[in-house]
Amino acid sequence: MSLLTMPAPTNCLTYYDEQFISAVVASASFRALVGKTTDAEVAEFVFGKRLTHTRSGRVWTREELLELRYFAMVQSEAGGGYGKRLSPFGSYRPYGVKSLWLQRYLPPDSLLDNGAGPQPTDAQEREWQNIHGNVVDEVILFFDSPGPTGTIDNVDWIVDGSSPVEAVDGTGMWQEAEYLFTWSEK
Repeated sequence: MSLLTMPAPTNCLTYYDEQFISAVVASASFRALVGKTTDAEVAEFVFGKRLTHTRSGRVWTREELLELRYFAMVQSEAGGGYGKRLSPFGSYRPYGVKSLWLQRYLPPDSLLDNGAGPQPTDAQEREWQNIHGNVVDEVILFFDSPGPTGTIDNVDWIVDGSSPVEAVDGTGMWQEAEYLFTWSEK
C-alpha cells in the first residue's frame, strides 16, 4: 500500500516517486524533526506537488495549518524528471531527477532581530544545516540498501535559505533547503 494513500505505482515514474517518499519517511532525522514514529504518521508530513490540500482533497483547515511546522516535498523535475536510456544490453533503463524540498517553521519569538529584521540565530542555522544534511545522507543510504531498485548517481544542493512568512501568531520564518537527486535504475 502506498504511503500517500494513493493507488499503488504501476510504472517507473510513480514507482520512483514512491521510493523517494519511502526514503524520506525512513529517515531517522526527518522522523525526529516531525516528532513522529510510525511510517503512517511521518508520511503525513511528506507531500507531492500539492501542499495546499490534504491527501483527502479537502482544503487545509486553520488548525491543520497551525500544526504544520515541518514538511518535505518530493517531486519530479520538469524537463528531466524521468526518461529512459538504451543500455548496452539493448534494453531501456529508467533515470531521472527528483527534487526534495525540506522546510521548517521558526516562530517569531525564537528569532533574533539585530536591526535588520527577524533572522534565525546562528545556532538555528547550524541545527537546520545538520538536519537537512542528515536527511539527505539517510536518503542516499536508503537507496544503497538491498530493497530499492534505484541508485543515486548525484545530489545537488540548490536552495538553502529562509523566508519570512505571515503566520497567525505574527511574522515567523521558514527555513528551507532543496536538493536535486539524479537517479537511475541499478
